[in-house]
Amino acid sequence: MSPDKMMAGEVDQFYLKYFKDKFRQFGDTPQGVDWKDKESQVRRFKYIMDTIQFSFPSLKSFSVMEVGCGYGAFFEFLKATEMNNDIAYFGIDLVDEMVTEAAIKYPELKNNLYVGEFKSFSFGSKYDVVISSGIFNVKGHIDDSTFEKHIFHTVELMFALCEKGIFFNLMTPSPSFKDPKLYYPAMDVLFDFICRKLGRKMTIVTSYPLWEITVGILK
Repeated sequence: MSPDKMMAGEVDQFYLKYFKDKFRQFGDTPQGVDWKDKESQVRRFKYIMDTIQFSFPSLKSFSVMEVGCGYGAFFEFLKATEMNNDIAYFGIDLVDEMVTEAAIKYPELKNNLYVGEFKSFSFGSKYDVVISSGIFNVKGHIDDSTFEKHIFHTVELMFALCEKGIFFNLMTPSPSFKDPKLYYPAMDVLFDFICRKLGRKMTIVTSYPLWEITVGILK
């Protein structure tokens, strides 16, 4: 097995166990996907949508694939804000219990949800926008270099799957306190990666009261 595949397997195994444990402990709540509370979860979703709308102001109806969809909280946000009528939502997650819960809560998504590892999943089509929220934060025991490679590889695959752009969040690069289980990106390294591999059309939003950034990369 190649080093890259070994790296991917290590991260996937950690994530599968970590989020299964969280979901079994807290269920379909923000804490079940390792968020602090509902308010901060919704705020993250809002900034992802605001960044999409800022990047594509004339885009009204479009498809979204969420990598790490969990129990369907982003779709819940779309319904609460009445944006679900204009957005065709799709999602994929490693944790089968979460996807099952999402399909039960939102039967209209029954054929739009997938269980599996995103980096090895075969999709039948592309999506206008590909997003993720919170899947690049918790690294646990995994070293920064390995986790950074995992993030960059995932972002490349997200970009290849989109027609218009991708949007995701990361921890604030230089907070006053760093939790050793979390990953904090180096902005110069992130910026260099995006420019070299994906292009110069990007937006990075830091102007909101959470210790994170929202990144958009456009086709």
